[in-house]
Amino acid sequence: MSDEPAAREPGAQLALKMPPAGWWLARFWAASLLCLIAVTWPLWSCGVWGLRGNEYPSVAMLRMSDEAQFGLSWLALVGIVTSCCGVIVCPRITATWWVISACLFLSFVLDQHRLQPWAYQAAIFGVVFANMPWGNARRWMMGLVASIYIYSAIGKFDFQFAHTVGQDFLAPVLDLAGIDAKLSERAKVLLTLLMPTIELLAGCGVCLPWTRRLSGCMLMLMHGGLVLLLGPWGLNHSFGVLLWNLVLGVTAWELFVRRHTTHESEPMIDRIHVGVWVAKGLVIMAILMPLGERSGYWDHWTSWALYSPHNSRVKVQVHTSIADALPPSLGIPFSEVRDWIDVDLDEWSLRSRGVPIYPQARYQLALATKLAENEGAGNGVRVIVQSVSDRWSGTRREQYAMGVQEMRKLLDSYSLAAGSRYSNAGSLNKSWKIR
Repeated sequence: MSDEPAAREPGAQLALKMPPAGWWLARFWAASLLCLIAVTWPLWSCGVWGLRGNEYPSVAMLRMSDEAQFGLSWLALVGIVTSCCGVIVCPRITATWWVISACLFLSFVLDQHRLQPWAYQAAIFGVVFANMPWGNARRWMMGLVASIYIYSAIGKFDFQFAHTVGQDFLAPVLDLAGIDAKLSERAKVLLTLLMPTIELLAGCGVCLPWTRRLSGCMLMLMHGGLVLLLGPWGLNHSFGVLLWNLVLGVTAWELFVRRHTTHESEPMIDRIHVGVWVAKGLVIMAILMPLGERSGYWDHWTSWALYSPHNSRVKVQVHTSIADALPPSLGIPFSEVRDWIDVDLDEWSLRSRGVPIYPQARYQLALATKLAENEGAGNGVRVIVQSVSDRWSGTRREQYAMGVQEMRKLLDSYSLAAGSRYSNAGSLNKSWKIR
């Protein structure tokens, strides 16, 4: 028996079972989430410092014991995997998505590194899947996905992107065309900025009914191009990045390109229901909060600052006197040897976790503090905390700290520090900025 007629009657109770049209997308996202976790397995299966042989520190948002952090991490992982399997087998039981979203948010709290953009998007989609019939869910997801492209494009209109990552993207294309040497630096910068321009136009275009399908096709072509550019035959980015681009391409086809029947597109009347308002509030928050990214009130990745190198960051250096004393199992890559050796956090993250480093100064400072604390490095580790770069000049403000004590003090200025197990927990609310 179908629940659809009852769901369309005024005042009818909200149907938690999605109509057949929405089944396949819910299944697709559940299967995709399983695949994304599989290709980034070290990120999700890791314990905490010194436990289960894992040497890469886990940085939680709240201070807790290592044992609690490890146990809850595995509980969350089991909940995600089993619930995703449940959605694939029986998509009508959409309340299973509540478990997926709750376990994802718990995973973010237990380790900030797990706050990958695709995991964050899946957590929000999960709450929408769990509480709305397909006609309504599609509209709210369309708004969220459109905002991803718009914010991502705006973040790339930036000095740093135009002169660094954007140039890396452009170089293979120019080499293939054989015109790299013929272009001036100014011309290359303008061509680089053409990429976010197309992304912005497509992101805005999917918001309008008469340009939605064309813009959706542009987005699918963009993701296909990124897979070719970032794949093993190109810039060789991580498998998680490649797979998420494929998932976004399929999602763009479903939301913006595929022709939906009147039955599929028709919104259903929502009775006042707590879950519905939670879903709507979460989507609205995800759309509006990125406005505070450059000011430090929202994280870069949760603001969809993708491939945007303007993010805040930390440079970590280890003195040569203690470098040899660090355990080889850490797998920390160093640059050339001198009095102070640069630690390549990006490479360390890719080797140990299989994903890029979380692009936030708060997280990277907490990671460096844990490194210094647990290895008893004393004053043998120093950091340079760099602010978000200026959009027009690329310049950054810098703060320096040497040794564990100074690093703890600097870490306590962040509201979601939780990186130092010994610092005063009462200082967590000293600053309201997430940074």
